[in-house]
Formats: sequence, C-alpha cells, structure tokens
Amino acid sequence: MDKLYPKCENAQRLYVTSNSQVRPCCWLGEAGPINRHPNWNLNNNSIENILNNELKKYVENLKKDPKTWAQNACWKQCSKPFTSTNKPTENWVYVNE
Repeated sequence: MDKLYPKCENAQRLYVTSNSQVRPCCWLGEAGPINRHPNWNLNNNSIENILNNELKKYVENLKKDPKTWAQNACWKQCSKPFTSTNKPTENWVYVNE
C-alpha cells in the first residue's frame, strides 16, 4: 500500500475543532504535520486561504510523499479510489465557491 486517493482533495469533509483548527477531514487526530500549524487555524487565516492554498499544498504533499505526510487514518480511509458520494450513512458538507 503506497498510494493514496485523498478524499480531502475536494474539501467536502472539512472538520473544525473547538479551538478553530481546520482539518482536511474528521478522521485526523491531534498528531500530524498540519493539526497544530497556525496556517490551518481560523484565528490566523481565512477559510478561503486554507481551502485555496493550504489544502491544495497538503493534498499535493500527500500524493507526492504519502509515507511522510499521511496519518494512519489517511491509509485506512483513502487507500482505495473514491467512487460514490451517495452513502446514506454519511453527512456531507458542500463548500460553495
């Protein structure tokens, strides 16, 4: 297993913690290269900048070097191609541009 298909690429599963830290998805825990980075915090950065810059860089890094950037949850949730958004057990948040 050495390839990821980041579901966070389309920004449909963003998660915001109680201290305004934005994460690409709800599966990421406290550890990881972005989870405490100030550029991912709404107190320091706009959601537009996070989506247009930080998230894009993160996804590029995940694809280029998943062994460095991916957390265990990434391997578990994103190791297979994403095929459908019509899952009745999932609630989706759609970001309008």
